[in-house]
Amino acid sequence: MLLTLLTGATLAWANPLLEVPLDDEVYELLDRLQVEGVVQPSGEMYPLSRGEVVRLLGEALEGNISPLEREEISAYLRRYHHEACKLGKPRRYFLEKVGPDFLFYLDPQVGLSVRLRDGRAFPERGTGFLISVLSDIGGSLGKMGFMSHIEWYLMTGRPFGDLFPDETRVSYRREKGDPIDADNFGRTEAYMVFPLPHGSLLLGRGRLRWGPGRHGSLLLSGGTSPWDMLRLRFGYRGLGFEAFTAVLRGEDSKGVRRPKYLSGHRLEARFGRFQFGVSETVVYGDRFEPSYLNPFSVYLITEQQASRSIPPEAERWEMGSGDNVLAGVDAGAFFKNFKLYCEILVDDYRPTYSPKHWRNKYGLLGGFHWADPLGLRDSDLRVEYAFVNQYCYTHERAINRYKHLSRPIGHPMGSDADDLRTEFEKRFGPGRGISLYYERLRKGKGSIDGEHGPGDPDRWEFLFGTEEVRRILGVRAFWREVGERGAELEVRYLRIRNFEHVEGRRSSGLEVLLSLERRL
Repeated sequence: MLLTLLTGATLAWANPLLEVPLDDEVYELLDRLQVEGVVQPSGEMYPLSRGEVVRLLGEALEGNISPLEREEISAYLRRYHHEACKLGKPRRYFLEKVGPDFLFYLDPQVGLSVRLRDGRAFPERGTGFLISVLSDIGGSLGKMGFMSHIEWYLMTGRPFGDLFPDETRVSYRREKGDPIDADNFGRTEAYMVFPLPHGSLLLGRGRLRWGPGRHGSLLLSGGTSPWDMLRLRFGYRGLGFEAFTAVLRGEDSKGVRRPKYLSGHRLEARFGRFQFGVSETVVYGDRFEPSYLNPFSVYLITEQQASRSIPPEAERWEMGSGDNVLAGVDAGAFFKNFKLYCEILVDDYRPTYSPKHWRNKYGLLGGFHWADPLGLRDSDLRVEYAFVNQYCYTHERAINRYKHLSRPIGHPMGSDADDLRTEFEKRFGPGRGISLYYERLRKGKGSIDGEHGPGDPDRWEFLFGTEEVRRILGVRAFWREVGERGAELEVRYLRIRNFEHVEGRRSSGLEVLLSLERRL
């Protein structure tokens, strides 16, 4: 009854196609509800629309859930009150204008965080302050929805260059006598979205995540700056399909900025408590290739002809090397309070070569999510492992390497690495809890920019050269009032063996982070 009420409650001027940003906490709640079996699996194409989030939360309210989960779900439904306006007292926006076929709203949030680092494990030590302003400017005009999700950060004190490691960061630390030293970073996800039968068409700037990995996916992790893109999405009775073409930022081997594009498509199917997905992407540069716009073509076949159009002004030593096609397969199985999942990525594969040949490039990911482990109510245990071999994500043509600006498009650890992460979380009330985690990250000397050169061995090496091993032990305490305010304290200890790939060199460090946020 409640689900029927919610699905029919959307106001005429509300737009359920507007999307929930990838880093929103509601995704953690939805993961848990699916693992518990309260709602059916929704697939692994993110971000989800607000309408889909409301539908899943409404379905969960009719299931067997804990009092804590019921309070959290009700809070999120009040937050998305235009899409679920008949449930409880709505949480109004800072500024809102409503007409017969029109909606405009402004929903700002401000935050302050203090980060303290000490120890040789960090290249920069000291205290840094981060001021953040996050604002949603969105609404609808007729059936069209529009959104600008703006993130702006000002960093003072220690710059901590690893926090925003790409070219969108601007430094104001140039002149002596300036009243304040600061770095500025900003990004915007801005788009228009139009309804289609059983789907939508999005035009604008955004990010995507595909696959079951929660600490990083192998094909699309959503960890880069947003892309300008055109995206189609469809769904019908357990089938989902998505296709897009995006404009990236890239450089050739001489550091000259050149055009670069990314196209991809994904098909997934859900059968009860089992889901399966197959995905494909292609990175190409120096020209725009219309054949990759076809959402139903197979890139592995199309690339053989499309790459012949590489213009003659491309670097001569790179001629003969085509575009960079990657493919992935992932699966998830749901049991009572338990989800088991895996993902396989193939960057390049030559069946006539040995599996250890350098041209065979791939990655593996697997993990599980256990809700209420050993009967401990309102708690979660997650374990995830990922491996990317030495030359995966690399390419002979520098413009075709699998990255946007300086960040990997795939798993954030990049090439020639593996990562094991275990996390246990216990919630004591709505939005309140504590999380304990351990991570071991091993990194070889290979990188996305480290292509195979003349004279290099024919076989790739598991964690090439002297591997750097990072072990991280952390604890995080959080308090959130959904849609209003929140606070978080995180302490982590980092220990590194073979620091900077020097055999026997060790270092350690301690980091403390306090974050406060308030929605206006």
